[in-house]
Amino acid sequence: MTAGGGVLLASYLGISLAPHWWLCIPFVVCSGFGFYMLHNTLQTQATEMAPEARGSAVSAFAFSMFLSQALGVHLAGMLVGTLGYAWIFITAGIGLLGLAIWFSRRVEMPTPVGG
Repeated sequence: MTAGGGVLLASYLGISLAPHWWLCIPFVVCSGFGFYMLHNTLQTQATEMAPEARGSAVSAFAFSMFLSQALGVHLAGMLVGTLGYAWIFITAGIGLLGLAIWFSRRVEMPTPVGG
C-alpha cells in the first residue's frame, strides 16, 4: 500500500514537472499502477472490516471514495487558477502518500503460519 502511494507521488511529481504534455504519458501509466496498488488494498480491507455486513461496508467504502474524489476535484478546480496545475498534482501526490502510510499502519498484518 505504501509502495502504491509512493508510485502515485512519483508519478504526480513527474506530471507536474514535465515540460511537454507527451512526456507525461509514462507518468500517467505509472499513476494507474500506483492507484491499482493502493485502491485494491483499500477495497480488500473494506470487504473484511465487517464480514457480517459486507455489502454495507463496501457501500460505505465506495460512497466515501467517490465523495472525496468529487470534493477534491471541486477544491482543485477552485485553486488551480491561483496555484496552477503543478501544485495541485504535488499536493495530491503528497496527500495520497500520506493516506497510504497512515492506512498501512492501521491495518493488522496476519500472523505467519508457525510464527
